[in-house]
Amino acid sequence: MVAIEGRFNRLAGQLTEQLNAARGRTPEGKVSFTGFGFDAPWNLLTDLLKFDQSVPRVKRERIVRDAVFKAADRGDVTPQTFLAQANRLERQYLSRPTKRFVLLTQVSVSRLDSLSSVRVGGLTISFPVVLPTAFRRSWDRTMKRAVHSLHGELPKYYRWARVSTRQRCSASATDAALEGLQLLLGLWNMALNYGTAMRFSTGRREPVNEIGLGPIHTIHRPSGVVDGNLWWYSPDYAAPLKVKRLGDKADRVSSFAAEARRRMARVAYRDVLEDWVRTYDGALDERDFTKSFILLWRALEESTHTGVAPYTVTVNRASSLYSDREYHKDVLEHLRLFRNRLVHSGGESESLESNLYRLKGYVEQMLLFHIFQGNGFASLDEVTDFLDLPAADAELSQRLALLQKAVRMRRAAAKSADDS
Repeated sequence: MVAIEGRFNRLAGQLTEQLNAARGRTPEGKVSFTGFGFDAPWNLLTDLLKFDQSVPRVKRERIVRDAVFKAADRGDVTPQTFLAQANRLERQYLSRPTKRFVLLTQVSVSRLDSLSSVRVGGLTISFPVVLPTAFRRSWDRTMKRAVHSLHGELPKYYRWARVSTRQRCSASATDAALEGLQLLLGLWNMALNYGTAMRFSTGRREPVNEIGLGPIHTIHRPSGVVDGNLWWYSPDYAAPLKVKRLGDKADRVSSFAAEARRRMARVAYRDVLEDWVRTYDGALDERDFTKSFILLWRALEESTHTGVAPYTVTVNRASSLYSDREYHKDVLEHLRLFRNRLVHSGGESESLESNLYRLKGYVEQMLLFHIFQGNGFASLDEVTDFLDLPAADAELSQRLALLQKAVRMRRAAAKSADDS
């Protein structure tokens, strides 16, 4: 159900007033809006609304646009009339049957490596060396136009990635396919990155991640035809990565990802955890180390479930996984202050890359804890309660004794009340 969060009700009313002020009709009697009186409120309304999670962003924008026009055609637009139309259009979309789509892109993995197909959620992901003729022809035709969207040369030796999914439209198919693919690549990169504590770069900077996506993605029907003659691209793409030859690491990387997905499937907060892995992966895909560090700190805040809590919560929870807790608190506090300097100064430091790798280690340790230990907790709140426990055995014993005492006293009080 489409809804507006309560605190934004007044803003929604002001936006609909702006729409009414810009509303008019064409000579044919159709509703029209003049100037920016439509675009600005329309874009902001799209951001304010809560949709069903399966509705992709591009479809949400279309629903908002159509809902505004349909409400305006019946009279003044109000939050109520607008929401009624938006809900009707969302229900129409959700009632549509699903169809099979195939997303086609590339990954920076050698064509010499043996990679098996995998199932991620409802997706089937494969990494063929050669494409069926119909898919290759559609891809080549699309590339002649898509290449002009990029600021760097296309990869020459990347391997194909093919993701099959059933969705209601090509936009939702693209979203689902890219999310599943990034989750898989995030686990692959974690398997390769974990344990690497330092790197010193010279010349052109390369991301920490060695496996990345190509810059162009196309969505196809099962016949190979490009759906809608559209493509998706990465606007920040600058240059291809060096192709990664996994060699004898291929089995270890695949096994780690498979075991991690199996464990994550049993975690109560699985969807959130998968998003954290994607945040980690996206942060380490960046060539700009300043941006990479800031995004990676966000991954640490997410995986410690800090929310709007003070920064000390992030530091305390991230350090709680280590026996030498005080030492790691100090290191994390240093990294937090370093992050703040990057944000406020916009500059860099000679220690940027080394600090990026230090932070990477803490994020990986927290993610691994959630992946392999998360199934032992009933909820994310229970996890954070665990991470907030004191480190010293004496303090834990004292708290345990106090809790046991509280149980005994409350049972006795309940029994006394029953007897009376």
